[in-house]
Amino acid sequence: MRAANPFVRVLLMALALMILLGTMAFADPAEFSFTLNAAGDGYVVTGYTGSSASVKVPDWYNQKPVTEIGEGAFQGKNFITSVALPSTVTRIGEAAFKNCTSLSSVTSYNASAE
Repeated sequence: MRAANPFVRVLLMALALMILLGTMAFADPAEFSFTLNAAGDGYVVTGYTGSSASVKVPDWYNQKPVTEIGEGAFQGKNFITSVALPSTVTRIGEAAFKNCTSLSSVTSYNASAE
């Protein structure tokens, strides 16, 4: 059996990486509701109106970090299968994902420094 050309291997790996990253694109900030947190130094996600099954919560909004997922923010969104939260999120409110019956993955990603 002939070994694959190194260029072809690199190309296939790059394609696979693009596919994986492309399935978890940032949701449009307009699909979220935000309020300032109690300290006024970051934002709380209070709702989601999008329709994507894979949601990547923005790490920044209005030049401040997203620091919390509010109570019931995603409640009842049973079409969501995965959520990626930025490392800036330090609190998840009660029932934030209640009745998200298809949700099987909640992950964290490193937030950008804005």
